[in-house]
Amino acid sequence: MSARRAVPALLFLGALLVSAITLRRTLDPFDEGLLLQAASRIAAGEWPYADFGWAYGPGHPLAGALVFELAEPTVVAWRVVRAVADASVAVLVWWLVRAQGASGRWALAAGAAAALTMAQPTTANPFAVAFALSLGALACAARGRTVPAA
Repeated sequence: MSARRAVPALLFLGALLVSAITLRRTLDPFDEGLLLQAASRIAAGEWPYADFGWAYGPGHPLAGALVFELAEPTVVAWRVVRAVADASVAVLVWWLVRAQGASGRWALAAGAAAALTMAQPTTANPFAVAFALSLGALACAARGRTVPAA
C-alpha cells in the first residue's frame, strides 16, 4: 500500500479506535433514549408526526431505524454508526487540509485533532453524521483538486 493510501487508512482506523472507546458509556436517557424509542417505533411501522410526537427532523430516527433493521436494536449499534462518522470526519479533515496545500504533518495533526474532538460527544446528537456528510459534500466540491502524496 502506498503512503498516499496508508496515511488516511491508518488515520481512519486510529480515529475509529479513539471513538470506539466511547461505545460503552452510560445511556443518556433524554437524547439517546428518545432517539432509540423513535427509531424503534419507526422500525415497527409508525411514523413521526403522524403516529407519535417528535420535535426534530425525521432524519435521525430514520437512520436509527435503518441501523436497527441491519443490526440489533441497541444503543451500541447507533454508537457504532457515530464512531464510523467520527473516523470519516478525521479523514475528510485530513484530505481537505492536504487539498489546501498544507504539509502532510499539518494535515495529519488536523485529522488527529478532529478525531479527538469528534470522540467527545456522548449522546445521540446527529452532529457527527451530519458533519461527516457536510465535509463529504465539501470534499466532492473540491474533488478537482488533487491531494499530494502523504
